[in-house]
Amino acid sequence: MLLAGCGGDTPAASTPSTPPASPSASPESAATTIQRALERSFATTFTLRTSIRSKGARINMDAQIDPVGRVFWATGNLPGPTEMRQLGETMYLKSDLVKGGRTWLSIDIRRLGPDSSLRRTFDPEAQAGLLGGIVSAESLGGGRYKGTADLTKAAGTAGPGSSAANNLEDILRVAADPGRVPFEVRLEPGGRLTLFTYTLATKDGGDMVGELVIGGFGVAVNVDPPPEEDTEEASPAMYDAL
Repeated sequence: MLLAGCGGDTPAASTPSTPPASPSASPESAATTIQRALERSFATTFTLRTSIRSKGARINMDAQIDPVGRVFWATGNLPGPTEMRQLGETMYLKSDLVKGGRTWLSIDIRRLGPDSSLRRTFDPEAQAGLLGGIVSAESLGGGRYKGTADLTKAAGTAGPGSSAANNLEDILRVAADPGRVPFEVRLEPGGRLTLFTYTLATKDGGDMVGELVIGGFGVAVNVDPPPEEDTEEASPAMYDAL
């Protein structure tokens, strides 16, 4: 934000012999740039590669997402081999929970609570929710930014009861310094966010390192349901577990 002074007949100040250095973007404007870039990334179809490392373990997921058409496809190690397909309000999960020789579980997304771990998995806003709590940010040039975020602020921005807020509150429980989580992002020339990394110090002395790589903007996402004969409806008990 620029603050302009008001002047009527006040004489103009003499021009300094050495021009002042150009000011860098304020933390507020840098934060706004980052958050708007994330919104642009999630406004069209996109691909998402997620990686989280903690205590020597790693969780990976590769996804193709159409947020408008509500179409989602992902494979990954979560921590075991997993495949998910979403078509509208139905999620198909390839899972060892399925019995009787079938391999796919059919899930009504509307029956999943906001604290559902499965819901958070296919909600990109939950995975990038930390960026809602930016407290400082600066441009490094070339579309790169670095800063710090506050988990509590991010959870509040996400809104009570949302998947993002519940995800952030879980992370809060293990964070050693929730008010200062360092992050870096990269923006493409078109103004979309393409890379987000963060390092969270945990109470047990280790670090949780997360990375989101976003791309494939505007590419069609085509997903087919699994064969009906290979699909089982989720039971009430399964919804509790998911």
